[in-house]
Amino acid sequence: MGALIWRDLTVITRTPAFWVSAALYVAALTAFVVVWGDGVPVVGAQSSWQQFTMAQRILLAVLLPWTAARCSASSRRELVWLGAIAAKRPSALLCAKCAALAVSLLALAFSALPVIVLTQQIGAGSPTTAALDMVPVAALALLVAGMTTAMTVVLEAPIRVWAVTGGVTLVSAIFGPPAPHVALLWLAVFGTVAVLCLRAMRSTLTYLPEDGS
Repeated sequence: MGALIWRDLTVITRTPAFWVSAALYVAALTAFVVVWGDGVPVVGAQSSWQQFTMAQRILLAVLLPWTAARCSASSRRELVWLGAIAAKRPSALLCAKCAALAVSLLALAFSALPVIVLTQQIGAGSPTTAALDMVPVAALALLVAGMTTAMTVVLEAPIRVWAVTGGVTLVSAIFGPPAPHVALLWLAVFGTVAVLCLRAMRSTLTYLPEDGS
């Protein structure tokens, strides 16, 4: 299992889309702090820290699904061949892909940690509050990893995977209450999707798909 996870991590980190997303993410958050470091001046606006975390979640809701779809896209045929060559069960392949993708997306989400710490100090918020507010961010990355792994096998086409995963993630980021307990809901969905994916794909990834010829 460790070798499979390391293989997938290597593939993801060697994909230019991962580093492009990381650069855009850090640049966008830095620009937000520079331009609106004291918060967006609108009526009834929340604190500068709350506005920052909301902007961060929406930005990640767009970048994470796109990055995951671009970096971990694998056809059903490729997974079947990999399972046959490595003598691994389909469930092991999917678990390895999901774990590697989760680690990569978590690294992407926290790549802007210096900017996050700076914003917390500008907003005069406590470190405990800032740490708790990052829990939904981590859960969002795990949710995207699980959904992308499942959709990659079901839909195969990266654009479709991105459309489905991105839509669900964006809705979760916008309408989900900005509280740490939301992470429990996202993690529950993540676990359910992972289990259903493993059960449904156990036989699908055992044999090569028919070409219809």
